[in-house]
Amino acid sequence: MAREILYLEIARALRDQLGSEGYGPGQLLPSEGSLASTFGVSRVTVRKALERLTAEGLIDSRQGFGWFVVAVPLRQSLDTLTTIDAQFEAAGRRPERRLLKFSFTRPEPRARAVLGCNSTLLVSRLNLADDEPIGRNSAWVPQDLALDLTRRSVEQHSLHELLGLVLAGATQVVTAVGSSPEDSVLLGISIGTPLLQINRVTRDKRARPVLYSEAVYNPLMTEFVTELPAASIESAGLRVVQGA
Repeated sequence: MAREILYLEIARALRDQLGSEGYGPGQLLPSEGSLASTFGVSRVTVRKALERLTAEGLIDSRQGFGWFVVAVPLRQSLDTLTTIDAQFEAAGRRPERRLLKFSFTRPEPRARAVLGCNSTLLVSRLNLADDEPIGRNSAWVPQDLALDLTRRSVEQHSLHELLGLVLAGATQVVTAVGSSPEDSVLLGISIGTPLLQINRVTRDKRARPVLYSEAVYNPLMTEFVTELPAASIESAGLRVVQGA
């Protein structure tokens, strides 16, 4: 009986902490071993407490992540060329962007290869929805297209709006990466946590690459959706990458 009461007490203690700064929606809980040490119990007892909260729909677990607070993921479409802020608003969420970097600089090798120039404006921002960090986006713009942009303007508007160009389309590549130390702090997750990475090359009507961006998102907080036509997978723009 004492064992049963103990796991219920741990479940109650954890339940009381959900929604606080350290345990917001999509946030990871400490490992089972860490919780066992904190409460001075076995991992079996901790797991029973976690399973209790899972049954209540408050937390869940996923391979590669561990235990996390359940969140309703934001759905982002890959079918249209739009901004993350517009998609958040369409989902009824309040978007916010926090500027992390604004500098004219030599681009990273991949951005330099795509844009074909040695001087760009780098804009890096933290994207939030209802005050919860969702992802980080870094974008490079050729310097000749960015001379009129200011720190204040990119804080208030998307680069799509500010460039003043007719955009003809974009190519997006979706992959997975482990969270870097910097992104772990920004997103409130552990180093190495799997993230969704979106690399996008945006082109103008003359097919010139005018924007290259690399974004990472917490997959517990957002998901990407695309509608497939009634044709082959290859014609929809999907490519299978074979493992080594």
